[in-house]
Amino acid sequence: MLSEQEAKRVKEQLLQQIEKFPQEQKEAAKKEIESMSIKQLEEFLVKNNLVKSPNSKNLEQNPTQCVFCSIIEGKIPTHKIDENKQAIATLDINPVSKGHSIIVPKEHTSIEKIPTQAFTLAKKIAKKIKSKLKPKDIQIQPSSFMQHSIINVIPIYENENLNSERKKAEEKDLKELQSKLETKKREAKPKTKKTSSEMINNLPQAPRRIP
Repeated sequence: MLSEQEAKRVKEQLLQQIEKFPQEQKEAAKKEIESMSIKQLEEFLVKNNLVKSPNSKNLEQNPTQCVFCSIIEGKIPTHKIDENKQAIATLDINPVSKGHSIIVPKEHTSIEKIPTQAFTLAKKIAKKIKSKLKPKDIQIQPSSFMQHSIINVIPIYENENLNSERKKAEEKDLKELQSKLETKKREAKPKTKKTSSEMINNLPQAPRRIP
């Protein structure tokens, strides 16, 4: 069963997803989400395949899926800024400070089993945030939500920490930050074939014969 804190975070994620709904539908969906009890919220997640039913006979083969698993599978859009083989880095939509990012391991795992590459990615993102946003310091701290461990990369401008008040980020601000922090893949330059004349010109020159 979800804790109150987990239920709050799930609702925040769901509210983020309805922002592009037509105004009338958005208001109705918002009221419905906000009025859900924890039990109703769990039933909603199961019904929409965002979480497996705890009574499923195939629970061992199909472990519980959480919001972060949905992010990894592309079911929930995010503002991704980087990725490696074992984790992705994305901006937190309810940050405690500007540039607050989360590193999400691609496997649903405990804090003790967070892969090394996830921490490597966290350090890389911290370095980029430090360079681009100029905070006083960066806090790298693991946490767990719906039993899926993540790593928080929190820029510190005053005295922010993981328990500081969270505020919903505006879409335009997230896109601006994503543009500043994301790692852009370099496009490989296409190889051009040399013309026959260029190939001939590149051949080693034979020494001149002296008559």
